[in-house]
Amino acid sequence: MQTERKSSMKRKIFNSRALALILVLAMAVSLFTFSASAATTESLSGHGSNISTITATGVNYETVEYATSTDPHGTIYDYYLAVPAETANGTELTVAFTPAANVSSNFVISKFGANVPNPPQGINYIYSGASNTYTATLTDGAALVTAYVHNDVRGAFSTFDTYAFHFYTSKPVSISTGDPVFIAWNGNTGSVAGRYGSNKIPGEFTLWVDTPTSVTVNGVAQSPALESETDDNCGYTITTSEENTLSIVVVAKGVTYTISCGTKSHTLAGSAPTSVVSYLPLGQFANNSGWGYLGTKFVGPNKTAPETTGVSLGAFGGFIEFYFENGIEDKATNPYGVDFVIYGNAFNGNPEAGAVQVSVDGTTWYELAGSNYYKSNFTANDPANGFSKFYTGTLRNTSVIYTKGSSRVTAKLGSLNAADCCPAAWFPLTTNFTAFENDPTGGATCDSRVSVNLSGNTLTFTGVTAIADSDTTADYAFGYADVTPNGSPSEYGEAVNPYTPYTSDKTGGDGFDLAWAVDIATGEPVNLSGQKVKYVRVYSAVLDFGRFGETSPEITGIFTARGTSSNTKPTTGAIAKLAGTTISTTGTVVSSTQRFITASVPAGTEQTLSINSSADYLYVNGVQITGTSASNPYTVSVNLAAGETATYQVITQTGTRQPYIEVIKLTGSVATRSMSIGE
Repeated sequence: MQTERKSSMKRKIFNSRALALILVLAMAVSLFTFSASAATTESLSGHGSNISTITATGVNYETVEYATSTDPHGTIYDYYLAVPAETANGTELTVAFTPAANVSSNFVISKFGANVPNPPQGINYIYSGASNTYTATLTDGAALVTAYVHNDVRGAFSTFDTYAFHFYTSKPVSISTGDPVFIAWNGNTGSVAGRYGSNKIPGEFTLWVDTPTSVTVNGVAQSPALESETDDNCGYTITTSEENTLSIVVVAKGVTYTISCGTKSHTLAGSAPTSVVSYLPLGQFANNSGWGYLGTKFVGPNKTAPETTGVSLGAFGGFIEFYFENGIEDKATNPYGVDFVIYGNAFNGNPEAGAVQVSVDGTTWYELAGSNYYKSNFTANDPANGFSKFYTGTLRNTSVIYTKGSSRVTAKLGSLNAADCCPAAWFPLTTNFTAFENDPTGGATCDSRVSVNLSGNTLTFTGVTAIADSDTTADYAFGYADVTPNGSPSEYGEAVNPYTPYTSDKTGGDGFDLAWAVDIATGEPVNLSGQKVKYVRVYSAVLDFGRFGETSPEITGIFTARGTSSNTKPTTGAIAKLAGTTISTTGTVVSSTQRFITASVPAGTEQTLSINSSADYLYVNGVQITGTSASNPYTVSVNLAAGETATYQVITQTGTRQPYIEVIKLTGSVATRSMSIGE
C-alpha cells in the first residue's frame, strides 16, 4: 500500500503520526521559503515484480494512490499523484524506474508500447524510446506521462505492462484514508476506484469536502454527516447502490467537481457484534463527536462493512469491548486458523498497534499473544524527557495510571515514575461515558468486566501489555489491530494469512486466532477450543506521546471469519530440542493444535535450543525463520540463573491449514537427563 499524507483538506480525522508530520512541515514553511517545485522523493508501491522501485520527484506530493486493471497486452498500473494546489504551471515532475536485478537482456522500459510496427521495425522503435526516467510538465494543473514495460520485447513482442502517472493539483474533495476507495481524477472529473489495485466498491464511504457550497448524489442534495470543529472540512456519507452508478456533483470554492461511482460489489460479511459493551479512551479524540463517538456503530445483524469513521482508542490502555451473542469459536475449518478479523484505518508505514483480549463470560479475560508478546529486553528511558519512545521491548501484565491536573495529564507506566503526557482536554469526561445500554447516542459504560477504573481525576488500566512503538508495519508481524490496511475484500471477515510477511501490498485487515490465548497473569497458553468467546476487547498497546499527539489505534469494524480451509488438518509442529543438555521436561497438550512445554536447564550454563520445521512459515517469538532443516536448525543460546525463566512461542503454518503452536518455558535448575522436547 502507498503511504499517504493525511492533510486537513483531505480528511478531518488525523492519525497522530501523520498529524505530527503535517504540523512539522507547516512550521518549516513558516520559517523558510520554498519554491513550489521543492522536491521530496516519493517511493511508489504496487508495481510488477520486474520493477525494483519507482520513485517520483518534483514536488512534495500530498497523496499518492494507485489502481490496477488489465488489457490484452498485460497489466495497467494507474498512479494518481496529488501535487499542492499552489504548484506552478511549468513545474517538471519526474518518475524513475529501477528494474529488478534478475531481468532478462530483452527487458525494456520504453515510451513506446502499442501502436508500433510489427517486428523487427517495432522492436527498433521500442528500443529507440527506451528510458528509465520519465518527465512531465504541469499544464493547467495536470500532467500525464506513460511508460511501457516490456518484460521480453523479442520473445513476447505484444506483451507489456502499461504505467500511467496522472499528476493533478490537489482538490478540495477526497475520500477518507480509512476507506477502501479513492477518487481517480482527470481534471475536475473523477471516478471512485478501489485502493491498492482492488476493484471492489463498498456499501458506503465518507466524502470529505473543504468549504462545500453543495453536494448532490443523483440530483439529491446531501447534508454533512460530520463537520470539523476547526475548519470548513465536512464529511458526507455516500451510500452506494447494487443496481445504479452514482453521479456525485460537488461545488466547492467556486469550482464544480463531477464524480462517478460504480455499483456496490460486496455485501457479505462475517457476523458483526451484537453490541458495544464498553468504550473508554484517553487521548485527543476521547471527547470528540467524530472518532470518539459510538452511537449505533459496529453492531447489528445486517452489518456488512466497516464504519467509514470508527473510534479512536487513544493512548495506552484505551479500549473498546464488543459482545457477540452467538459467540466466536476456534474452528479447525477457518483458513489459517483465523477466527475473527479487525479492521482499522491503517496504511503502510503507520501502524498503531492495538492488542486484543477475549472472554467467554465477561469476567475471566485472556490475552491473544501477538508476535511481540514474548519479546523481552524491556528498557525504559528517562521519563523526564516525556513519553515519546519512552520504552523499548515488551512489558506484560502491567498497568498505567493517568492523573488529570489543571491543564495537563501525567502518566505512570507500571513501576516507572510518572511523566507529563498530554493536555487535560484529552482526559475522558465522565458525562461522555454513561451507560451505553441506556444512552445509545452517547458513550459506553466502564464496568467491572474489564480491569479499568475511572474515578474523578484518575484513570487506571490494569492487566495490559505494553509493546514497543514502531513506524515500521512489519515490526508487528501478527496479532495486532490497526496494522494491516483494510483494502477491499469481497467479504468482510475474509481471512488473510496473518503469517504471510508484511509487504506494502498486503491488505485485508488483521486476523486473530483464539489459539493464541494465554493467561494474562502467567503468559501460559490456555485452551479455548469447544468454547464460545462472547467478549472481545481491543486496547491500545503502545504508550508514545509525541509533541503533536499520541499513538492511537483506530477501529472501524470487527467480523467473525468467513471461508473454509481446504485442509482442516493442523500444521505439523516444529522439532525443538535442547541438545547436549541434561534436563527434565513436561509437555502438556493444550489442544489438538497447541502444546505447552516446560523444561529445566542447568543454571549458569550456556545451552542451545534448536528449532526446525518444513512448514511454509515458522515463527519463533514473532520473528519469521526460514530455511531450517534437521541439519540446519535455528538455534537460540540460553543461559539462565537459578529460578530465571525464558519463554519461546513457536508457530508453524502451511497452506490454508490452521497453525500448530508450542510455547516452551525454560527454567534454570539442576540437571538430570537429556531429551527431545518437541516433534
